[in-house]
Amino acid sequence: MRYVIGDSARLVTPYRGYSWVTIIGYEGDGYCVELTSGLEIVVREDELEDV
Repeated sequence: MRYVIGDSARLVTPYRGYSWVTIIGYEGDGYCVELTSGLEIVVREDELEDV
């Protein structure tokens, strides 16, 4: 995994209009991320890109 907790990233495909996220944890083979709206979702690494 190349992202660590606290890193910022961008979703390749925006989720409900939000694309900027902060890595807050790990879930299986993906990441728990928090959108700027405060919503937490789980995404795969290929759904993220560096900022």
